[in-house]
Amino acid sequence: MKILIWLVALAAATGVVVLVEEASNRPGAEFAKTVPVELPKATIVDVQLTDQPVMLTVLARLGPRYKSEISSIVEGRVSSLGENFFVGAVVRKGEVLARIESSAYVAKQAEAEYALSQAIVTKSEERREAEQAKREWRQYNEQGRAEPSPLFLRAPHVRAAELAVKAAEKNLLHAEGLVAATSIKAPFDATVVTRNLSPGEFVSAGQVIAELVSSHTFEVAAQLTAKQWELLDPERMQDTVNVKEVGGDRFWGARVRSLGRLFDERTQLRSVFLTLQDDSPVPELIGGQLVEVKLPGRIFEDVLVVPESAYTRDSAIWVLDEEDRLEKLPVELLATQDSQVIVERPLSDVRTFRIVRNPQSRFTVGMRVKPIDSDSNLMRTHY
Repeated sequence: MKILIWLVALAAATGVVVLVEEASNRPGAEFAKTVPVELPKATIVDVQLTDQPVMLTVLARLGPRYKSEISSIVEGRVSSLGENFFVGAVVRKGEVLARIESSAYVAKQAEAEYALSQAIVTKSEERREAEQAKREWRQYNEQGRAEPSPLFLRAPHVRAAELAVKAAEKNLLHAEGLVAATSIKAPFDATVVTRNLSPGEFVSAGQVIAELVSSHTFEVAAQLTAKQWELLDPERMQDTVNVKEVGGDRFWGARVRSLGRLFDERTQLRSVFLTLQDDSPVPELIGGQLVEVKLPGRIFEDVLVVPESAYTRDSAIWVLDEEDRLEKLPVELLATQDSQVIVERPLSDVRTFRIVRNPQSRFTVGMRVKPIDSDSNLMRTHY
């Protein structure tokens, strides 16, 4: 019985050897043995440590530099309105908006002119009387032993007459100003926002008749978050700032007028106020237009500028070592600019890093990958 069991086992072993031999002789068996495992591919960019200036891009709206409520200085009935004085119209500096009946003010001007003439006559008479008093004193006091009193020489009278002339001149200037004020004029090139009077209407002194906003001079209030505010560089605020229309190709130069010292109560943002430069071609701009403002920020030293896709959600970047193995380096995000991010220098002694542009979820530290160069040049961004 033992001999039978041994013979069966020997036959089974022989069959296994035959099967293995047949399998090794099948087509493709040799190919299966020699095909290597395909490595994951990783697109690589070479990034060098550099000093990187930041430009902050924020959206803002153009606002008129001047807003003014136009009031009437005089009272009276409206005799006529300017031909361009209606809501939405553009008026030029010095253009008449409305005229107030002026006859009463012209009469007061004439009275002031008459009063001035009378004061000039009185002053001339007092001066003549004073000269006569001096001559009389010299005749009665030939020895010159005493000094005449100012009253005898009519000095106070002359002084009073001179002051009366000055007062009459001021009154005439005031009367002329009132006559001029009967023609209400635009103080600057403006767009009429509101109009509050009609022909024949009676207006009182101080009554608001219109609201104007400047049509050719603008300013921009760019609102920044606390994080953006920290990135501003006060020393570069004297540089010309570019203002570009959204959805267009036009841009204008502007200068920083002031830095907001208060938070907006509604948005809790701070504003940088800019004024478009006088030599900028701005007549075609419209108040309320949306623009893009580029503000000069600070300069980060010894940092990496990497594609935004290379920065992971857990604040790290993947790099390759000399053996094409993956390393994961934690970094601090300093700023985002266009489609790139600026991160602090990793804890490493090297200055050039082979950074993975698009990390994959299956990546693990130490994994070997097949690198694909996306750019043979070192990646640097200059502004």
